[in-house]
Amino acid sequence: MKSRTETRESKAPAEAIWARWVDAEKWPEHNDALEWAKVEGPVAVGTRIVMKPKGSGKTSATITEIVPLRTFRTETKLPLARL
Repeated sequence: MKSRTETRESKAPAEAIWARWVDAEKWPEHNDALEWAKVEGPVAVGTRIVMKPKGSGKTSATITEIVPLRTFRTETKLPLARL
C-alpha cells in the first residue's frame, strides 16, 4: 500500500489552525474546490463528514484518527482504493 504525507508550515498558533481544521463546515472558506461540507455527529473517530466538491456529486470521509493539535486523519473509500 502506498502512503503519502504532506507537511506545511505556518506562523499561526496551533490552536487557531486546529480550530479551522476540525470545523468541516468552514472547509469551503479555505478550499475553493468545495461547495459545502457537513459533519454528521461529534468530531470523533468513526464520524462521517459529507462534502460536495464543485462540479461533482456528494462524497464522504470517515474520521479515523484524532490527536488534538497534532493529527486529524480521514479516509474515503473509492472504487478499488482508499484515500
